[in-house]
Amino acid sequence: MDWIRLTNLSLFGHHGAHEEEMRLGQKLEFDVELGLDLRRPGKSDLLEDTINYREVYRRIEDRVTRERYLLLEALAEAIAQDLLAHYRIDAVIVRARKPNVPFAGAMSHVGVEILRSRA
Repeated sequence: MDWIRLTNLSLFGHHGAHEEEMRLGQKLEFDVELGLDLRRPGKSDLLEDTINYREVYRRIEDRVTRERYLLLEALAEAIAQDLLAHYRIDAVIVRARKPNVPFAGAMSHVGVEILRSRA
């Protein structure tokens, strides 16, 4: 399988189990990989034969900025299901990271990674 990757998307959203996260919002980071056969666009060199990255970015941005989830897991699942529903892809990987975790302790981020496929 071939992959289209959108890496290190940085978006602001109101997600989290704590009241402050929902009220104030926070920066979230994402990597999204779309699994599909890229032979046709590789030969044709035509945008209509592939996935428009700008449209994918806008769908993810819309989900992150307009909706609210308590769990990072639920947000990642919603993104994955939305992309599977709207594009001719066989699989999607969504990595979601929260760099500013609201508790004491030293770490760069917490995150989830999910893989969803049509099969």
